Amino acid sequence: MKKMLIVFVLLTIILSGCFSNTRTEPVTLKVVYDSQEEFMNKYGDMYRVKHPNIEFEVIPLSQYYKEGLSGEIYNTIVETQKPDLLYGFDLESYSTEGKLIDLEPFVTKEFSKSINQYILEYLRVKGSGRLYALSPTFAGKALFFNKTIFDQYAIPYPTDKMSWSELFALAKRLRAAEDIQQHTTKSFSFYYAGTDLFSLAMEIASSQNVRYLNSDGTKITINTDNWKDIFDPLINGSRKGYISTQDDISDLENPYDGGGPFAKGHAAMTVDYSYLLNDLRHVNFKWDIVTIPVDPVQQGSVSAIQPNTVFAISANSNKVEESWKFIEFIHSEQYARTLQKSGSYFVLPAREGLTTKFNDINLKAFYSVPPMDEPRFRLSFKKSNALYSLANDELKGAITNADLDTKILLTELETKMQLILKQK
Repeated sequence: MKKMLIVFVLLTIILSGCFSNTRTEPVTLKVVYDSQEEFMNKYGDMYRVKHPNIEFEVIPLSQYYKEGLSGEIYNTIVETQKPDLLYGFDLESYSTEGKLIDLEPFVTKEFSKSINQYILEYLRVKGSGRLYALSPTFAGKALFFNKTIFDQYAIPYPTDKMSWSELFALAKRLRAAEDIQQHTTKSFSFYYAGTDLFSLAMEIASSQNVRYLNSDGTKITINTDNWKDIFDPLINGSRKGYISTQDDISDLENPYDGGGPFAKGHAAMTVDYSYLLNDLRHVNFKWDIVTIPVDPVQQGSVSAIQPNTVFAISANSNKVEESWKFIEFIHSEQYARTLQKSGSYFVLPAREGLTTKFNDINLKAFYSVPPMDEPRFRLSFKKSNALYSLANDELKGAITNADLDTKILLTELETKMQLILKQK
């Protein structure tokens, strides 16, 4: 976090020479954000270079994080403090409850064309078809691959919008090539940066629009051919060693240290977020990225695009124009270019038309997969966690039990999950 603050202080200095100082009537905008210091370093100080008449009063959320910031507490903050700009809110519920200003009337064609269309689509989906919020930055997900390893075995590189099946076939081919050469130390053919195998199963299922719960959240629906088609290759790949997750890493290797196995050159392929770029600046191997795998029919992903600094204007604000000008600024070309000059890739700019390269790697893959909506069900955290843990444990158990038929596994799993679902 300290690195991020330093970066944005530098941005302020850079921007100070870009704008003229014109003063008008003083205005104070109230903003819900993590902290006053972080907001000013990232946005406020830069904005005031161009708009010195604007003051920001930040309502800090950080003081609530330790005890737990619930939706009810957040609502109370908004109702009592009456902010103009909102951050950290539930876009789906706030948009349907009429708590946000519709931004569509402010968005010109020129502005709309300048922002990645998939990010706008994501935000419109969350806003029930209308644009109630915008995010100047996002975290993208892609398939990273080690070109040096692929070249070593003369295996073709991954390609954009491969299916998950094609990805696993490549991983299997890599492991077979390693086995033929009888390497004592084998690389991870495909390393999934998620914590466990069921998180990978959920990612694949989401890309295929497959759920383990029915639409009203009352019945478990995991005993299907679709889920069998998801589980089978994961079980086989794990048994044969060409599909791995954090669970498969030795206790001696920290998956979060130095970017994990891929950044250390220990993995041929990985699906991970754009944060990984920061750990790939000085690696001693050649690498590249393509889009995250997608389903041939759906062609989208729930996780490929994650807007991470979503701002909206409160419906109760009496400073709508001033609030919009701030949102417009943090989506401007000047802000995006300054963000890029900082050299940090913890976030990617949502704005299109900029040089999107990192060490000669084209970052287009992060911008190229349409979002998919993932329906949410009103399950408690405790119940959701219990269902997930059970499914993951059963899936891990199947890897070591070569005699267990996947259909039997899913039949038993559905019964056990349904019992959890019925618990009060």
